[in-house]
Amino acid sequence: MRESDPDAPMVFAGIAGVGAYTWHVAENRLVWSRELTTLYGVRQSPTAEQGFTQLVHPEDRMRVEAEISSFLEGGDSYEHEFRILRPGGEVRYIHDRGVIERTADGTALVLRGLNVDVTHQRVMQAADYTARLGAAKGIGFYEYGITHNRSWWSAEMFRIFDATYRDRIDPDAVMDERVYEEDRDRLRALQDTASHRLGPYEIEYRIRRRDGRLRWIRDRGETLGPLDPVTGRAWQIRGTATDITGHKERTQAIPAGSETFQQVIERAPFGICVIDADFRLVHASVGAMTAFGGIEPLIGRNYGDLLRRIWPEPFASAAIGQFRHTLETGEPHHAPSTRERRYDKGRTEVYDWALERISLPNGRPGVVCYFYDLSNRVRQDVGRQESEERLQLAYEAAGMVAWDLDLVTGDVVWSPQLYELLALDPAISSSTDIFSEMIHPDDRGAVEAELARAIDSGRVFDAVFRIRGHAGVTRHVLARGRVIRHDGGHPARMTGVIFDVTERHGKDRDSVERLRLVLDSAVAFIGTLDLEGRILEANAMALEAGDVGRDEVIGQFAWETYGWSYDTEVAGQLRAAIARAAAGEIVRYDAVARSPNEGRVTVDMLLSPILGDDGSVREIVVSGFDVTEREKAKEHAEFLMREINHRSKNILALIQAIARQIWKTDPEDFFSRFQTRLQALASSQDILVKGKWNGASLEQLAQSQLAHFADLIGSRIRLEGPPASLSAEAAQALGMAFHELATNAVKYGALSNETGNVDIAWHLKDRSLSVSWVEHGGPPVSPPTRKGFGSVVLDTIVRGSLSADVRIDYPPEGLRWTLTCTDKCLVA
Repeated sequence: MRESDPDAPMVFAGIAGVGAYTWHVAENRLVWSRELTTLYGVRQSPTAEQGFTQLVHPEDRMRVEAEISSFLEGGDSYEHEFRILRPGGEVRYIHDRGVIERTADGTALVLRGLNVDVTHQRVMQAADYTARLGAAKGIGFYEYGITHNRSWWSAEMFRIFDATYRDRIDPDAVMDERVYEEDRDRLRALQDTASHRLGPYEIEYRIRRRDGRLRWIRDRGETLGPLDPVTGRAWQIRGTATDITGHKERTQAIPAGSETFQQVIERAPFGICVIDADFRLVHASVGAMTAFGGIEPLIGRNYGDLLRRIWPEPFASAAIGQFRHTLETGEPHHAPSTRERRYDKGRTEVYDWALERISLPNGRPGVVCYFYDLSNRVRQDVGRQESEERLQLAYEAAGMVAWDLDLVTGDVVWSPQLYELLALDPAISSSTDIFSEMIHPDDRGAVEAELARAIDSGRVFDAVFRIRGHAGVTRHVLARGRVIRHDGGHPARMTGVIFDVTERHGKDRDSVERLRLVLDSAVAFIGTLDLEGRILEANAMALEAGDVGRDEVIGQFAWETYGWSYDTEVAGQLRAAIARAAAGEIVRYDAVARSPNEGRVTVDMLLSPILGDDGSVREIVVSGFDVTEREKAKEHAEFLMREINHRSKNILALIQAIARQIWKTDPEDFFSRFQTRLQALASSQDILVKGKWNGASLEQLAQSQLAHFADLIGSRIRLEGPPASLSAEAAQALGMAFHELATNAVKYGALSNETGNVDIAWHLKDRSLSVSWVEHGGPPVSPPTRKGFGSVVLDTIVRGSLSADVRIDYPPEGLRWTLTCTDKCLVA
C-alpha cells in the first residue's frame, strides 16, 4: 500500500496485533495497512476478497464467506471471529469488526474495519475446553484427520467402547473388535460417505463389549473441508459417541410411530417415503409429494404401481426389486447420481437416493426411502462443462497445446491437440516416454537438458525443437512452461503450452501475413509487446474487444489503453505482469477488463516471453480468453451453497433450541408442545417461502399466528402499523412469540373472557423496529411464580436470535410485551 493512498488507515499504526483495512465492494478492491500485512504474515495485501478468503483457515472459510455475504445484505456494522493460516503454517485467531457505508438504496459500498489478534485469549480458552472434554461423563469425543490418517479419542470414548487406552487409534481395528457384525458394513458405508461429503452426519449402531453384552451407540459428527480436488476427500471429521442402550430399551419403536416423526417426514423439503410391509406408501414428505406431482391420492397406494407410473422399464422393476430386497433382508442401499428419463414428464432427472429398513408402529418392518433431486445441480455442471469446452475451442483456434507434468510421479496430461500434432491415436495414454520418442533425435538431448535446468533452477522452461508429425513430416514447435512448487519449496508440477512454429522456420516474410490471418480468425485476444509494455501487434478480436483501430493502439503502453486504464489497480496488475514476463517468466492470471459501452469481461490472461538465440527476452506474447460466463456460473454456484448452508443451519439451530427448552421446562408433555411450536415455526416458514425468501410481511405473520381467532381480528384483536418486511430470522422468532402470547392470552389473559382486548402495534424509525402486545379488559394479572417455556421464548430465544431488547410487564390491567430490534429484523 502506498503512503499516498487516501484509503490508507493510519489511526492504529504502530499498535502491535492490530491492523486496518478498506474494501471497495463494487470494485472488489482491498486496501490493507502495513500492520495488517504483518499480522497475516504476507508481503502485500490481497487485491480482492477472494484473495483474503484464501488466507482464512480451511475449517473457517465456508463460515466466513457466509458471514460476509450476510453482512453485505444489511446492517451498518459487523463483528465476527475466525482463524487465519500464516504462510509458515502458524494459526492465529482474529477478531474482525467494522462499519459499512451504503448507497441510498442500501447497496454495500465500502467496508472499513479492524483486525485484532486475539490468539492468546483463545488458546487459553481452548486449553480449558480440552480439559472439559476430558472430564465429560457419558459423552465420548473423537477427531479423525483424514489427510494424515490420525485419530484422537477422549478418555470417555475408551470407556464407552471398553477399549484399552493407547496414543494412536486404529479405527478399523476397533470396528473389527467392538462393532456388532451386522452393523459393520452400514457403519463403513457411512464413514466412506462422510469422508467425501461436507456437513453433519448421524448413525446408530451396536457394539459388543468384552463381557459379551451388546450396547447401542449414537454417533454424531461433522465433516470439515475443504475437499481435496484430487482425491475428493475432506480434511477432518469431528464427533461424539453416546451410549443410548437405556433409551433404546425404553422407547423401542416409538420414534418411527410418533406424531413428531410423522410431522418431520411430511414437512421435509427433500424426498422421504415410508413404505409398509404390504408395499403401500404410508408417509410422504413435501419433497416427495412434489416428485410425484399430479398423482392423487398418494397415501395408501401400492408403491410399485407409483414407481411404474413415473419411471420406464427396466429401471422401475430394478428399483422395486431393490426396495423389496431391503424390506426382506434389512440391507441398506445407496444409489448416488441415478440418471433416468421420467416416463410421465418426458425429461431426464437425476436423483441421489437411499433405502433403510425401519420398524413401524404395528411391529412389522417397513422401508424408508430418502431421495434428493440433483437435476438442477447437474444442469449447472453441464453449463460449466460447456464453458470449459468453449475455452478448449478457443485453444484449438489459437493453435496452442496445453500440458501439465507431475514432477513427482512423472505422469503428464496434455490437451487433445497434441495427439493431432504428433499423429497419435487418442486412445493411447499420454506419457513423457511417448513424447520423448517423437522429438527429433538431434534435438532430444538439448530438450531434456533444458527441462532439467528449469526444474533445478526454477526458471522458465523454454525450448524450440523438431518433432515427427503427420506422415513423418517434421514440425518445429516452441514449448514453454514454469515450475510450481509446494510446501518446502520442492518442485511438484510444471505446466505450460506448445506452439507449432513450423511456418516461422520454413517461410519468408509472407508467412507473417498468413500468421496474422490465423490470429485474426482466432477466438482469443492475441498481441505482442516490447519489453517496456508498448503494443507491437494486436489481432482482430483484441481490437474489436477494445473498440479501437490498429493505428490507435500500436506504440501505446498496454495498461493505458481503453480496456485497462479504467482502474488503477487493474492497470497496475497488468503492468506488473508485463514486467515479470519481460524478466523471462510466463505469467497467467484472471483479469477484469473494460469492454465497449463501459461493460466488464473476465479474461484468462497468459503472457509468454519470446527469447532470442542468445537466450534473452526479445518480445512478449499476450493472449487472453473471455471466461466471463464461467466465472459467473462459479460465483452463482458458490452463492447458492452459502445461502443453503446459512439458512438450513439457522432453522436447525432454532429447532434444537426449542426442543431443549421444552424438555427442560415440561418434559412430561414434550411431544404435544413440540408439535405446536413446530406448527408455529412452519407457519412463519410458509410466509417466507411465499415471499421467495425476500422477506415476510409483519402483518401477515401476525394474522397467520392468530388464525384461530380470525373472527376477533378487527374487533377484540387490533393490528396497527406501517408495512414492514421482516428478515428470515425475525419472522421465525416473532412468529413463535406471537404464538406464545396468543396461547397465554386464551388461557389466562385478555382472550380468556368475553370483554378483554389485545392491541398489537409496530413502528419503524431509522431502520429500527418496535413491536408491542398490550392486553386489557381481561382478568387481573400478576407476575408468574415460575418461568415456563413461553417465558423462555418471549425473552431468551427472541432476545438471543435477534440481539433485540425485550421487556415483559405484568400490570393488573393486562400483560405488556415489547420488542425493540435494530435493522437485523428488517430487509431492505
